[in-house]
Amino acid sequence: MSSKEIMDRISQAGEKGLRKAELKKEFQNSPVEDEIGSLIGNGDIVMDKKGTAYYLWRADEYMKYLLTTDIKFRLLYSKIEEMKTQLEDRFKYGGYFRDTDGSKSVYNYDSDSFESWNNSVNYPTRIEPISNFDNDNFRKEFDSVLKKCSGSSGWVLLSRIREEMERKFNIRQEDFYSLVKEITDREYDTYELSSGGTEGITIRGLLHGFVRCI
Repeated sequence: MSSKEIMDRISQAGEKGLRKAELKKEFQNSPVEDEIGSLIGNGDIVMDKKGTAYYLWRADEYMKYLLTTDIKFRLLYSKIEEMKTQLEDRFKYGGYFRDTDGSKSVYNYDSDSFESWNNSVNYPTRIEPISNFDNDNFRKEFDSVLKKCSGSSGWVLLSRIREEMERKFNIRQEDFYSLVKEITDREYDTYELSSGGTEGITIRGLLHGFVRCI
């Protein structure tokens, strides 16, 4: 059993995805979990929950799956593509751009057009990250949000903690989960992770999106 064999089998499933349990059944007595974890880590495949089971997709097929099943994702994707086309019309092909009513407005294109336009845009003000946001500072803030959000069971979605910290410190998603992995690996007798959720840390091919203090 190789990564290529697993990729080929997942590719056959297309945008419907391949049930993880079915893949493990087909490749019995093989380290499927390790191979899946490696492929997810490399960005070659995606794992998500559909109903009560976990499914696997090739990255491009997962995009197609979301476009046909998730209306919010489809609307967002459509809007991004529309904006991309407008910018290409204006700066790549030159000659005109479309106003909000769909009409064309002619302008004189020159090599500094994009830079001039870019400098004229009022981008939203972003909160600056706190200084020296190292592991110790991160852990203090992480523990504070975890304590605030935990209920009677103690379990909290990692995505909820990330959203709270992102609003305050403008920390990127990949940086957040990288630091979470560091502290949970180091303090394994303090934190407990559980599978589930829509985002989190992949351990042995399984997404872990819940955390609690032991």
